[in-house]
Amino acid sequence: MFTDPNSRLRFLESWLPLAQAESERNGWGYDSATLERLVLRAAPSLHAVTNLLAARALFWYYQQGIEREPP
Repeated sequence: MFTDPNSRLRFLESWLPLAQAESERNGWGYDSATLERLVLRAAPSLHAVTNLLAARALFWYYQQGIEREPP
């Protein structure tokens, strides 16, 4: 998905603030590593997002998958 480490880093820097805000708003309590995992898991879908509501919905959707993973 990412052609080089810099594009991955820029992508994370762009989306981590929203992922963190959603974690706080929804009470997920994710640490930075889990937030990064959430953003990277949602990355293919986030590339096509056109508005804030869609991005928030995607984070919720992918968060559900993280919660279903075994510990």
